[in-house]
This record gives sequence, structure tokens and C-alpha cells, in this order.
Amino acid sequence: MHRVDRRTAAQPVDPVGSLLLALYQTSRETPHPQFHDAALALLKSLIPFDFAKWGSSHLSSEGVIFHEAHLHHDPPEIMEAYTHVYREDSAGQFAARNIGITGNFHNPTIFSGPRHRGIREYTRRYQHSNALITGRRDPRTGLMNSLSLYRADPDRQYSERERRLCQFLVPHCMEALQINRMLQVEQVRRPESRGVVAVAIADALGTLHFAEPAFVALVRSEWMDFDGDTAPTALQLALLRSGECRFLGRTALLSWVLCKSLYFLRARQRLPIDGLTPRELSIAREVSAGLTHKEIARKLGIAPATVRNHLNIIHERSHARNNAELAAQLHMAGY
Repeated sequence: MHRVDRRTAAQPVDPVGSLLLALYQTSRETPHPQFHDAALALLKSLIPFDFAKWGSSHLSSEGVIFHEAHLHHDPPEIMEAYTHVYREDSAGQFAARNIGITGNFHNPTIFSGPRHRGIREYTRRYQHSNALITGRRDPRTGLMNSLSLYRADPDRQYSERERRLCQFLVPHCMEALQINRMLQVEQVRRPESRGVVAVAIADALGTLHFAEPAFVALVRSEWMDFDGDTAPTALQLALLRSGECRFLGRTALLSWVLCKSLYFLRARQRLPIDGLTPRELSIAREVSAGLTHKEIARKLGIAPATVRNHLNIIHERSHARNNAELAAQLHMAGY
């Protein structure tokens, strides 16, 4: 009697199940700046496409307005170009009004009329001939998180099977992205800052995609009218300025990292040491690292007496009675 070894017998491969396993593994193992493209490469194995746009937007009375977006194989200027034609984008508006339903669009056909002249030229220029567009509502922000897949060849239209498959897979893509963002948040916070630093995620329009209650409380201590959903105007302006990525307020210190098109923010209570000048902070770090006055003077190109004078001012301004307390403040502040 022939026996089948169940351990070695060939098992049917479920491509969708395999993709989902790989997608969630990718969400946990891939650095955030590389996640979108890694996830899209997996998705492309089942639904071939040439370009993609993965982002967040809201539907205004005129059309879809993007807050942030990751572009896959499209040039950065495409977002600026879209602002000139978004009023004509009936495909994007369909997705915003039919949350959870993947729309299948042959753009040369749906944009053939005279009132779609701008968007027709836009899709022709950027080779977005065929599109699958899926929107999901973000319960916190009310924004539409959307994923659009484009094919360049007008004759390679998406099938109904591909549309249904996309509709099934996009929610998993969004969930994997959220997992990946939360892991990025923890890297921005840094493990040693837990309990001291609160974190949040914001886009360039100031919408908070995620905010810990402690973050909301810290920002509200600085701006009493903060609603918890949109960054105060002063903070929005600070985010958009180039240069130092921090805002030192009366009661709170906020700093941030721009990662892709989102700002990952840290907030903590302001400490006396936050008021030190860059030169004073540099000397404080060197003293805390155990260097002598002479070693610091040699390293910074100043006299030992100047180092001593700076250190007296540093102790006074930081309220540190000795170098050990100064080092403790530096550690707590994350300097």
C-alpha cells in the first residue's frame, strides 16, 4: 500500500494569503521611508500597475484636496499639477463619495468631454490611462485614505476580478501602513524618553493623524484654544520653516522629524536647560561627558577661563547645582 508523506506532499499555494502574510511582515520589518514602495511591490505581484498614489485627502465643495501623498514612479511635480485640475477629477470624487468601493476607470473615456479638458491632458501627460481608486475613511481625522493604481497603456484596462481583488486588499494595505507608522512613532520617541515625551503625527496642512492624550495636553498648555485635531497656526508655520526642527514655547518644547510627507512630532515639558544657547549647550554636553575645562577649551578653540565662565552661567540658567545634575537634565531633555 502506497503511503503519502503529508510533510512533503505539495500543498496548493494561496497567493492572496501569501501576500497578506508578507505585507504584515513588511510593515514590522521595513523602515518607514521604504514601506510604501515595499508594500506596493507586493501588491504589484497580483495586480500589475505602472504608477501609484497613496495618501490622505478630503473632499471639498470643488473636489479632492490632498493633505499628503506617497508617489510611486510619478514625478514630485505631479501634485502641483493636480491642484490645477482637481475640480475636473470625477474619478477621485467618485472614490471620496463611495468609501470602501474600488472604482475602475478608463480615463480616456470618462474624461472625454469638453469640461474635462484639463484632467484629460493631465492623465495623458502622466500616463494615467487606467485607474483603480479605493478610499477608506479615517475615523480619527475624517480624511479619506486612498490608494490609486495606474496603468499607462490605454488598452490594458483593469478587469472586474482585479477591481474586486483591489477592494479586498486595500484595507489590509492601510492597516499595515498604520502599524508601520506606529513603529516609526516609537523610534522618534526613543525608548529612554517613554513617560517624558509624548508623540503625534501631522501633515503639512496641520491635521493630526495621530496624537497621544499627553501630546494634546502639552500643546494645549501652550495654546489654550487647541482643539486636538489641527495643529495651532504658530506650530504649522514652524513645521513649514526650513532650519531648526523645533519650537520652544513658554511651557512646552516640540520637535519633529519630516518622514516622507508627514511630520512625526515629539512634545515634552519645557526644562530650564532648554533656554541654553547652542554654544552653552555644546559646553554642557562636553562637561557631562567628563571632559576637563582645558580639554573643552582645546576642542572648541576658546580659553579655559571662558569655559569656566560659560559653565557658571549654564549652572545658573539650568538651576543645576553641580555637573551631575546638569548631566541628568541633559539626559532627561534628550540632548
